[in-house]
Amino acid sequence: MTNRTDGVAESFPKDTCMERGSSVSRRREDIKACLVKWKDKTSVLLLSSAFDIKPDGRGLADTCKRYAKEQKQRVDVRQPAIERSYNTYSKHIL
Repeated sequence: MTNRTDGVAESFPKDTCMERGSSVSRRREDIKACLVKWKDKTSVLLLSSAFDIKPDGRGLADTCKRYAKEQKQRVDVRQPAIERSYNTYSKHIL
């Protein structure tokens, strides 16, 4: 929620300026939290103290399959590590 980011979320680009698969992040100075905005079909805002955009710090981009209406097929979309881990671990929470 943007009201819990202490005004940092307002510094991110607008949804219309971002393309699908792009992401922007901000980290606290003490590196204890990372706020990530990722544009899929709509924008997603994630805050984590454990994950970042890059998986394992190597800078490799993860991809996921999404349906593209223009091509009428599933295409690869870049996905931050924080989003992938959220999708993986949120299924196990009661």
